[in-house]
Amino acid sequence: MQNELAISTTPVTLLEKAIEKGADLSQLKELMDLQERWEKKEAKKSFFDALSRFQTMVPVLRKSKTAKINSTKGAYSYKFADLGSISNAIKGALNECGLSYRWEFQDNANKLKVTCYISHRDGHTETSSMEAGMDNSGYKNDIQQKGSTQTYLQRYT
Repeated sequence: MQNELAISTTPVTLLEKAIEKGADLSQLKELMDLQERWEKKEAKKSFFDALSRFQTMVPVLRKSKTAKINSTKGAYSYKFADLGSISNAIKGALNECGLSYRWEFQDNANKLKVTCYISHRDGHTETSSMEAGMDNSGYKNDIQQKGSTQTYLQRYT
């Protein structure tokens, strides 16, 4: 009986009972605050459950693009997964798990900061941020430097 009461008692049921018994405004406010904290905790649990499920579903990302660099340190190349390929590879698993992502950008003088927001449909969000100077490798103009840096930071966040 004690376990049944604990399982079926949520802040919403407590709030309903308080209203039935004529609770005053301060008591109702406390119960509303409790409900808000409870919802945030449940949303966070849902987020991490979804993230765990997503990590088992997402495929290994293929590095199908090649970057060729000529610099004062010499010429070299490397393979990477471009942002479009990454997005394509993960969108089904993200959708199935109720996850989404977006970025916000801050341009601070000669540095660009990118923050990635990963959100769950129940409302919890986690962030990851990185910042870097402009990518002035090769023969990029100012806009290309910014675009290259932004895309690089998006992939890494």
